[in-house]
Amino acid sequence: SSSRGTRAIHQTLIVVQMALALLLLAGASIFVRTYAGQRGIELGYDTAHLMTMRVYLAGPAYSAADARSRFVDALAVKLRSLSGAHAATVTDLVPLDDTGGRETQIAIEGQTYAEGKEPTIQYAGVAGAWPETFNVSVEGRTFSEQELTGTTGVALVNRSFANSFWPGQDALGKRFRSVEFDGSPWMTVIGVVPDIRTLKLDETGLNPPTAYVPHRFISVLSWGIVVRASGSPQSVVAGVRSAVREIDPTVALYDVYPMEHVRWLSYWMYVMWGTMFGVLGLIALFIAAVGVYGVVYYTVAQRTKEIGLRVALGAGRAQVVGPMLRQAAVLSLLGI
Repeated sequence: SSSRGTRAIHQTLIVVQMALALLLLAGASIFVRTYAGQRGIELGYDTAHLMTMRVYLAGPAYSAADARSRFVDALAVKLRSLSGAHAATVTDLVPLDDTGGRETQIAIEGQTYAEGKEPTIQYAGVAGAWPETFNVSVEGRTFSEQELTGTTGVALVNRSFANSFWPGQDALGKRFRSVEFDGSPWMTVIGVVPDIRTLKLDETGLNPPTAYVPHRFISVLSWGIVVRASGSPQSVVAGVRSAVREIDPTVALYDVYPMEHVRWLSYWMYVMWGTMFGVLGLIALFIAAVGVYGVVYYTVAQRTKEIGLRVALGAGRAQVVGPMLRQAAVLSLLGI
């Protein structure tokens, strides 16, 4: 038979190979579980029929905030009669997108904060049917047409906003204002909406307190368009493009993606890592299995004469195979 030292080396190889294989699989499973977990994150709205796109109001024609506001107003009006659309909104904050939305520090009526220590919220401008587009309920009421096109300081806030600044109270009728912009008006809360996921899926953290205000209070060049289609999301793209061209032929759509694709883009790196490490983990498992098999096979082959003696002396199949299986099981358990 083989020497005790040789057997010890073979046994050590089996233990080490099992340990390394398990380590590789555990590492791969972390990436796969992260990918699977991000796929399962609740967004707070159905993405199946949502189409997203953006416009950029560049050039001298849109250097003034009023010109940009008129474009958004005109676009919101045209989107109301968009063929194949259930609802549509124009907003600078497209959920799960890096572009749009802003953070601002706010003052809360009746609450005092040290200068520079005011709480920070996410601030987004909207036009059109925002709650209907994302199919969310509103506790209170949504914007009226006059409020969306006027300068009345009103806002919808999400549940995190209401719970953060008025815990245990009715947020309706409460007021806040941005402290970062001179002359910012007090905004009265007219409705509370559920939290929806606006951060990319590869970002950690809870839904930030968010306020949705009429678009005139957000003077930006880039605006997102989100449409809830009655059928396929792509079916509304031509209609939106035509509406934009009717208002201004020099403005073009870009980042034209179904919301499902925006969702994928928000965590695509983890999709890549999860797939890559999942495949590599399976390859590692196969290689480790071949390696362990090879060492065990060689160890058993070294005992061929011993097996022959045992059989010659009357040992049954179980008495020959049993000790070898027990030894392999013990070594595998040690590796695990």
